[in-house]
Amino acid sequence: MDEFISNASQFAVGLKVLAIDHDPTVLDFIVQTCDELKYQVVTCTESLQALNLVRERKVRIDVILMELHMSNMNGLEFLQHIKNDIPVIGL
Repeated sequence: MDEFISNASQFAVGLKVLAIDHDPTVLDFIVQTCDELKYQVVTCTESLQALNLVRERKVRIDVILMELHMSNMNGLEFLQHIKNDIPVIGL
């Protein structure tokens, strides 16, 4: 794992990740992993909060990691409401 982190961190230092999940434990794991990779992370526990963040573009977002089964709207519904210029990885 350390070798992976070393190689990955050289790839995209400063990558801005938006992590969306209702479970704080999952978000903590994502934050910890991204910190090791020297990525910046913004977290949201609700899909509507995340949608507003993405739409307002007040924060640069390079990739979205998102739970597919969220409250208020599922992952596919979320994708329909955002532009397709940000890569999304479903969890």
